[in-house]
Amino acid sequence: MEGKRGSECLLKSVSNIDFNPNISWTQVNNEIRENLTKFPQDSKEYVALNNLLTASQASDETMFKQVLHKFKDIFTSDFCRDIFSNTVAGWILYLLKIN
Repeated sequence: MEGKRGSECLLKSVSNIDFNPNISWTQVNNEIRENLTKFPQDSKEYVALNNLLTASQASDETMFKQVLHKFKDIFTSDFCRDIFSNTVAGWILYLLKIN
């Protein structure tokens, strides 16, 4: 990775993700709700997604970013790519990158 900027390394691993900061809260809510059922209620993933759902239902981008950063060990590029659409995954990774 020597000689490459961090953004180049990130983009290489998530090349199929659409980094689009403009997204509807409805789409985010729906995707989080769909994925929430895939995890046991006592798992870290469920807790993280449930917190994210609360923030997205409030349409509060600041709260949403706070949750992402609190659970940044969960919201990795691989996790996001595996459970979200390219649009939502890209937006989440975009928000993580700008803070």
